[in-house]
Amino acid sequence: MAAQNFIEEKLAGTEYGFSLENLMAETGLSNVAARNQLLRLRPLVRRISPKLGFYLIVQPEHRRVGSPPVEWWLDDFFRWLGNPYYIALQSAAEWHGSSPQAIQVTQVMTDVPRKEICVGGRRIRFFMKKSVKDTLAAGIAGARCPVKVSVPEATAFDLVRYAPRILPSIVAMHPKQNPCWGGVRGTSSMMLFAFLLKTHKKVPAW
Repeated sequence: MAAQNFIEEKLAGTEYGFSLENLMAETGLSNVAARNQLLRLRPLVRRISPKLGFYLIVQPEHRRVGSPPVEWWLDDFFRWLGNPYYIALQSAAEWHGSSPQAIQVTQVMTDVPRKEICVGGRRIRFFMKKSVKDTLAAGIAGARCPVKVSVPEATAFDLVRYAPRILPSIVAMHPKQNPCWGGVRGTSSMMLFAFLLKTHKKVPAW
């Protein structure tokens, strides 16, 4: 089957995401034939969203979660979308060895509004920032697949700027019980300093 051969080639090149257009171009399949072959390949193949023609290759070790790790296919996804991106905020802090609080979602910065995606047991939440292209982001040495992550300094600034959006539950819980939290500003400052100390970075000049 053409689609299965196509997927095997993708896996051989450590690629875990592809578009319907890519499959059609490389195999010569029509739109209908390509879709039908992908349906027969489930659960090896999973569509990222009913509204998006982008698919993930789900190997047996990831079937329970329902999708491969986000960092394995995020770069391919955004290359297909044609938008810049980088892993940001608390998700970037995890890559740099510091996570002030455990999160169950991958936070991604891009330059257009985009709805949250849930693929199996993995959630991707998008944040909009017009200057994404101007923000310093780099690949991670030793990563299985190419992926862009904001550098520690950029991560620190984003954590403060987007604190009201990523910490609403914490801000709601603590102001009355503990005045040291100081609302959103106090919470974002505590999170920022925890991140900077963990990554051994100096506090940036404001």
